[in-house]
Amino acid sequence: MARLLWLIPVVFLAFGGSVAASETPRSVTWDDLVPKDAQYPEDPLSTLSPAQKEDVAFILRAHDARARTGRRADRGLAIEIRERKKMLRQEGVDIDRLIARVREVEAAWRDADEKVEPSLDGQLIRLPGYVLPLEFAGSRVVEFLLVPFVGACIHAPPPPPNQVIHVRTKHGFASTGLFMPVYVTGHVRAKGLSRKSMFLKEGNVNVSYRYSMLAERIEPYKDDSKL
Repeated sequence: MARLLWLIPVVFLAFGGSVAASETPRSVTWDDLVPKDAQYPEDPLSTLSPAQKEDVAFILRAHDARARTGRRADRGLAIEIRERKKMLRQEGVDIDRLIARVREVEAAWRDADEKVEPSLDGQLIRLPGYVLPLEFAGSRVVEFLLVPFVGACIHAPPPPPNQVIHVRTKHGFASTGLFMPVYVTGHVRAKGLSRKSMFLKEGNVNVSYRYSMLAERIEPYKDDSKL
């Protein structure tokens, strides 16, 4: 037992610093980072059939592409949009009203995704997550994004800004690669919306975040099935 106790501080030190003995970190989950007053309206497409959802998604993507480029749809695409709208109307879907409602809900979801829990600001917390390295000092990671699930930002869209923590660590730690599961302990800051650009093989990915932290302890998570 004495040998085991002797090893514990060595493990903590190897993964980047220590927390003052007088402070006890608050264990939090990712749900704790979302304030209770964040409002997520119901999905307006929830009552549609899978085929209808696909038609609406197709129309929305076409509208978004036009908004991005400022160009009108080519003749073939315009005909397809008209046909899908006509079919939806025949099935009793008020497509114009539905699209307007989708835009309202998207705006409400974006607003909720950017809200932070003010009671966490400045608190010493301990949170499990997965590492997306941003900067190295030699072979050690000194800056990373902590995210709640494997594949975030690379194989899946980035999490909402209030589900990403930008982490710096003074001494760095040895990482086993992308999405290494860890426990991170440090004082968290709730801040204005910030962004980091990640260079990937597929191109640059801009990730927004609302929390930041200077890590005081980083521990390998042994059982990532519970993250």
